[in-house]
Amino acid sequence: APNGAAIQACLIPQEARPPENKRGEVSIEFSILKDGKIAGMKLTNASGDVALDRAAWGGITASVAFAPLPEEFHGPFLTRRFHFYYNPPKT
Repeated sequence: APNGAAIQACLIPQEARPPENKRGEVSIEFSILKDGKIAGMKLTNASGDVALDRAAWGGITASVAFAPLPEEFHGPFLTRRFHFYYNPPKT
């Protein structure tokens, strides 16, 4: 299993770290199949920076598969949308 540093390196690309500190928001939609596998991934909101988009994509694809959906769930899959925020403005 990946450790915290490996996950951070995958999710936070060099471009989003000092001194560059690029900002961006990435949204990715995907489905979790009954067996917990990921399918149908699509980029629904690109950040405008390929490095940030790739890091968000890799954060999902490099993860361990999700747990199987519970037997009580009767659909064929569960669709989720994850949002990744890189260096959001402080409010």
